[in-house]
Amino acid sequence: MTHIFSKLWNQPSRLVVGLMSGTSADGIDAVLTRITGAGLDTRVEQLAFYFQPFDAATRQRILEICGGETGGSRELCLMGTHLGKLYAQAVRELLKRAGVERVDLIGTHGQTVYHIPEDTPYLGSTLRGTLQIGDPSYLAEEFGCPVVSDFRVRDMAAGGLGAPLVPYTEFLLYRSRTEDVALQNIGGIGNVTFLPAGCALEDVTAFDTGPGNMVMDALTARLTEGRLSYDDGGRLAAAGRVIPELLEWMLKDPYLAKKPPKTTGREYYGAEYVQTLLSFGDHSLLDLLTTATRFTAESIALSLRRFCPRMPSRLVVGGGGSRNPTLLRFLREALPECRVQTQEDLGLDSDAKEAVAFAILANEALFGICNNAPSATGASHGVVSAHGFPRGEAGMKIRSSERIFMTDEERRYVPNLFAVHEKGTFGKAVRFDLTALRMVRCRHSSSAPACALGHLPPGGRYCPLHSETIISGSNNEIRPERPFAAGCSANGGSESETAPPGPAAAVFNPPAPSRSGLPPYPAEPGLPPGRRTAGSSRWPPWGGNRRPPVPPRRFSHRTPRRCRQW
Repeated sequence: MTHIFSKLWNQPSRLVVGLMSGTSADGIDAVLTRITGAGLDTRVEQLAFYFQPFDAATRQRILEICGGETGGSRELCLMGTHLGKLYAQAVRELLKRAGVERVDLIGTHGQTVYHIPEDTPYLGSTLRGTLQIGDPSYLAEEFGCPVVSDFRVRDMAAGGLGAPLVPYTEFLLYRSRTEDVALQNIGGIGNVTFLPAGCALEDVTAFDTGPGNMVMDALTARLTEGRLSYDDGGRLAAAGRVIPELLEWMLKDPYLAKKPPKTTGREYYGAEYVQTLLSFGDHSLLDLLTTATRFTAESIALSLRRFCPRMPSRLVVGGGGSRNPTLLRFLREALPECRVQTQEDLGLDSDAKEAVAFAILANEALFGICNNAPSATGASHGVVSAHGFPRGEAGMKIRSSERIFMTDEERRYVPNLFAVHEKGTFGKAVRFDLTALRMVRCRHSSSAPACALGHLPPGGRYCPLHSETIISGSNNEIRPERPFAAGCSANGGSESETAPPGPAAAVFNPPAPSRSGLPPYPAEPGLPPGRRTAGSSRWPPWGGNRRPPVPPRRFSHRTPRRCRQW
């Protein structure tokens, strides 16, 4: 029977909708993307964007529920259904504007109404939890495609904080070979992702920096008596002055000193926090707003200096805060050693950034790829962050642990970055950790042709006796599938060479032993003579689970005597 996703898996690209409604609760961001590939091969093209604002009554009710003091099961049930229908309405309008009739996949974050990242006593135990509402069934019913939702809970089940989730997608799209890059999102909450030059996923640092627009929006609503829900263009903040003693007190916030992984939300910087600011001395609301704007900028700068390995070469700002020139000016003043840019400076769309992220996360989940960043969330391992998905497959271990750049020559030999090698060496199922793949150089193989799992650099050697033992291991050791022959160790009395970056498990370069009587390996399109893909029906040529025929061996004065017994 054909799997329900098989058609999507085989398509060269997919039309994917991403939906995001954040902690600001101002509306729904809906983006239509064309996604090609998956994992490190992901390429994204934004086709259309649509913002559907919440009406005043809906926004007010969401904020009341987020406060945690109002709303029971009935309220959550009704609001979840209401939001589900609003999401379907937003997608309907998006597709109408894009002139598209159908899509292949939808990823929806939902509306976070409560997030508890800290251990909290409950019924005799301690728990952490998160709740996003907005029933995805209405999307599936209307558009007839798979819908991926509930991204945060799976990460929390693995011991993580459930946030931030965007760093995984930023790693895919913004990593650089030559410079350190930081991505700062300023939505209701601010969060930063630090990508060292040439990084792997485990090198990513990410965490919530503190409030983004949340406190500023609340003060703006008070200042304008509800006429404005945010400081449009930063004009109000630009007219006020910073209150030094209040800013100093705000920068002593215990959350800012807490080490990552960490996350926060409206539960911490909500109505109670704003009320504390209002009671701080006899200051005008305009000056309070200017101080809160400066605080957001200073909290970002403080977080970069405290918790990032080093100051990034450039900081790319996205989210609604990137539309606030006053906030950006404060941020540049707080970070004179860093080049501050916006998504628009890169030719991208700040408003659509997070919605695009959840389109990518949905696409990764479709392929069973672990799409969280454990170094950012604190999860014990990578997971498919979506409702009901099991732990990611072996191929995702390949993706998450490998280095990200390959030479053009290496790419020639790796036609499929994410091919999981189902039939491993001599018919066994093998899973590879590519950062640990080692090339064993034995004493008696110095004149053997270069050969191992995948493409090796010039000068690489293999041991004809032990080629089946070169499997994988941790970063500091080799764990062979079969024991090494007598007299040969992992280092073989010489040195070990690390295989080059890149998914070597996708391609084999099997030896053609001399005087073996075996037919030569025919060349395949795109591969040099003597190489065959691991998935080929003719690999291995002797078939089955039997060991290969052992060819006659010539011994020389360079061969240790104790190796001859093997």
